[in-house]
Order: sequence, then C-alpha cells, then structure tokens
Amino acid sequence: MDSTFIAARISYLLMLMDELDAWPEVKVKDFSALQRWYNNFLTKSIQIYSGKVSFSMASAHRRPWYRKNEIPNTEIEKYCPSEILLLTCTVDVHKGNLAVAVWGWTAGMRCWLIDYIRIEDDTEAGCEVIESMAWVELGKMIDERAWKANDRKVYQLALTFVDARWSSSTVVEFCSQYSSGVYPIMGDDKPARGQRIKEFAEFTTQSGTTGYRITVNHYKDRLAPVLRRNWRPDEGLQDEYTFNAPVDTTDDELRELTREVKRKKTLPNGQEEWFWHRPGGAPQELWDLMVYGHAQVEILAWMMCVQHLEVDAVDWPWFWNLLKEQKLYFSDSK
Repeated sequence: MDSTFIAARISYLLMLMDELDAWPEVKVKDFSALQRWYNNFLTKSIQIYSGKVSFSMASAHRRPWYRKNEIPNTEIEKYCPSEILLLTCTVDVHKGNLAVAVWGWTAGMRCWLIDYIRIEDDTEAGCEVIESMAWVELGKMIDERAWKANDRKVYQLALTFVDARWSSSTVVEFCSQYSSGVYPIMGDDKPARGQRIKEFAEFTTQSGTTGYRITVNHYKDRLAPVLRRNWRPDEGLQDEYTFNAPVDTTDDELRELTREVKRKKTLPNGQEEWFWHRPGGAPQELWDLMVYGHAQVEILAWMMCVQHLEVDAVDWPWFWNLLKEQKLYFSDSK
C-alpha cells in the first residue's frame, strides 16, 4: 500500500481522536454507537457516567413560588426568557389508573411541572375499556380544563400524548376521537437494527390515524444530566432544559425520576454498550412522562417548521417567537 496513503489515513485518524476526546462538547445522537466505535476502532477508552439521579438532586428542583395547578408567570419571567408559552399533557396507561402530567414550557425548553395526578379506576375492566370513567375524566381535562397564571394569562392543553404500549387498541380509540392535538405514542429504547437514528417518527395506526414513535434513550441521555444539575435563583437565568417542580410535589413522586440507572452489558459479538436499566416494582411514570413531554415540544416545532413551512430543519428562535407573539396557546383574561 502506498506510504503516502497510509500517512494520510493515520493523520486523519489522529484528527478524529482529538475531536472525539472533546465529545462532551458536541451532541451525540447514539451514545452506544459512539462508544463502540471509539473503543473498538480507535482502541481508546471512553468514560460513561451511570446516569443515576439521586433523590437529593431531584428534590432540589422544587420551587417555592408555586404549588400544583398554579402557573407563576411573574416569577418565571425573572429566570426564563419568556413566560409559559404552552401547556402539554402526557399520559401513561395502566389497568387501574391513568398517570397524567401537565407540563408548562418557556422558550429554550425550560420545563415546569404544572400538575401530576393519577385518575383511578378500580373496576374489573379498569382502563382497558374506553367506557372507563378514567378516560371520561381525561377527555374532560383535554376539552374543558383551563389554567390561569398569576399574570392572568389563561391556558388550555396544546398537545396530549397517550402511551399506547398497554391496551393499545383502547388508546388508539380514545385518541381517534380528536381530529388533532391528541396522539397515541410508542416508546422504543432505540431504533431497530439498520434503521436511521431518529428522535421520533410518525406511524399510522390500524384505524388510519397518526401516532408517534419516540426513541426514549435519546431523551433519557439528555435529561439525566439536567436532573443532576442544580440551579439557584441567585444564579439568574436558568439554563436551557432546566426542570422545575411545584413545592408540593411529593417525595414519592420525585423518586420516580431517580429509579432508572445506566448499566453496561456485553453483546453476543463481544462488544459492550450501555443501556437504561428499569427495575421492576416501584413506580417511575413521571420519568417516562417527562421524556414524552420533551418529545412533544420537538414534534410540535417539527410540525410547524418542517411540515407546514417546508424548511429543512426546526428554526427554534422563530418557533418560540411565534408562540409568544401570536399567543397561539394562551390568551389574556380580562
């Protein structure tokens, strides 16, 4: 082989090593793939943190300015670049209850938990049937519920996602009652082998309506560092993606953000990769619902920019400014 070619390849690989040594500075869509390539091709080690979120880390996100079902816009605007611009809802489905989280979003994806409840159904059929009173109550929340902020802005839900992994036919039937704004979702740990890495993708349900597949590990890898990162009011403007919880969020609810941990496994071919380990038993729905909430906002921005404007990518400044200037998802009460 020509020595000039070999020298050029070595130089190129050295350049890649230098770039990858600084990998925390860039956005990585598939961390496991990066790790395998780095370890096996470049024969260099790469350090991965466990992703564990402690209870003390999670509880540090409680804010003293508001309680559940309150929207403290006058305080939020002191620490975020906007007030709450929209509310979204995410739902996890079980036989005996619907776990429902309502999220408020400011510019830059600062996230405020507005409410977290379980709509119970202790009947024999439970939430497996569309006639369940739990589904009726969820429908009333979507159709009729409004939240008033302390600056007199009024909000209704802009978007609702319902997890269809359990009793998918019932979830699809519920969502198909709405022409838009309410969608079934399926969470996948990672794309199937050979598929292009995507944070989310549309799918068509058996009834012909639209749903969304969400690559949950992508969002978990992003959100675990956010939950480990503390913020204090004396620091001023919150970083993007900062999570905020009402002061009356219970300890048990916050512990639902702490139970998954990243572990390493060896594949049949001898390669190693990291995965999110989900212990059985204890509830952790709020973690899933937070993941789905972040996917919601990205999907909404994608709908507006890519689908409707037919541009190549999401223009985030334009998206946030549109929500604020046009008041798409809130109104001023008299």
